[in-house]
Amino acid sequence: MILDYDDNSVVIAAPGSGKTYVLAEKIKKNLKNLADHQGIIAISYTNKASTELKNRSLSNGENPMSSFFGTIDKFNLSEIVIPFAKQLFGISTNDIKITKISSLPEEEKDNFNWFDRNLSLDKIKDEEIAILKSYFLKGSIMIETIGVLANYVFSNSIACQNYIRARYKYIYIDEYQDSGFEQHQIFLKIKSLNIKAIAVGVFKTGLFSNLI
Repeated sequence: MILDYDDNSVVIAAPGSGKTYVLAEKIKKNLKNLADHQGIIAISYTNKASTELKNRSLSNGENPMSSFFGTIDKFNLSEIVIPFAKQLFGISTNDIKITKISSLPEEEKDNFNWFDRNLSLDKIKDEEIAILKSYFLKGSIMIETIGVLANYVFSNSIACQNYIRARYKYIYIDEYQDSGFEQHQIFLKIKSLNIKAIAVGVFKTGLFSNLI
């Protein structure tokens, strides 16, 4: 039974079949076996869905420990980019603000003509990383580039990897069939730290086959 299985897993179910219930019950079991400084990562696609999952997971007064409930962008920013990019790029001269490429002045938009959410890190040139760095140092992160930044920082910061490994023991991502390339890569990288990984969603050919 999936509720009693405590290892990497893929949970595939039809819409409305009780996936959120299963997630919450598994998280409750996880929390009972964690130290105060440890937690789980629970990724949902919207703030509303995240709040619902958190409330269900803690419905009996469970201690969330050091868990994260939220969207993938919030996780990437709060747990990877903001705390560890400064070790790779330097400290920003301004408070970090999230903006969109489309909101940049016309003369700056061309700086991101290369950007594609499906770019793997080995396809991104040093000068393109330098562009992300220059905006970070000025206090700007383009919302479209959060996933790329997170993948870069995670891959190049041993401190980030050690932090994630020490703090989190499980990662859950709901509605995995809607994951983009960047989210898929982050999930696999976190799983590679021996953090137990659970992907939950509706079956989609080719996406779930190489997860576990």
